[in-house]
Amino acid sequence: RQSARHASREPSAHTLVQMEQVVLRHLNYHPLEYSRGMVHLLGPLVHVYSTERELYYCYEALLGRMSARFSEEGCTRLVVMFNTMFKHTLPELYRYFEDEAVDAGEWLPSWLRFLLSRELPLQSLLRLWDVYFALEQDGTGTREPFDLHPFVCLAILQLSIEDLLELDNAEIVWYLGHLPHMEMNHVLTTARNIRDDVVGCNLL
Repeated sequence: RQSARHASREPSAHTLVQMEQVVLRHLNYHPLEYSRGMVHLLGPLVHVYSTERELYYCYEALLGRMSARFSEEGCTRLVVMFNTMFKHTLPELYRYFEDEAVDAGEWLPSWLRFLLSRELPLQSLLRLWDVYFALEQDGTGTREPFDLHPFVCLAILQLSIEDLLELDNAEIVWYLGHLPHMEMNHVLTTARNIRDDVVGCNLL
């Protein structure tokens, strides 16, 4: 069932060529090391923009906003911050992951750096990104558009806890890499509640 949910995201041969051109063009202008995650970030955009020009400029803007996530230092900082919040907000699941020797490096950097672009089914992902981009355009200027993302990740774990506690090490890693369809309004409400809790406890 998981494979079927993600199958609709498989691009056509023409789209693959288009994606490759966009990524290569970006790398020609920016001193970044190629990562598979860069392609995954592009994947949802091909379902929104019809021309390569539109696709390229949106991709440029997206990666520009995410530049800090691509450095080793930036990624490490995100992971450390997330694990602190994970341990506080979901202690039972955190301990279970430790007991099962789940390696955070197998799933967490991708979740945090690439905005769940590899893990979520397309419709869930597009809904989530719509909210992120709306936050950027709300006119307040008070938040970076992806500030909510770590809390969305925690919300997904919280809402999946019953499933995850039934799985062993390898099954957990596979599940975290192939998330089911989720009701994103519920995820986002949960994420905001977690953020309020974390801020109230001075964890940030």
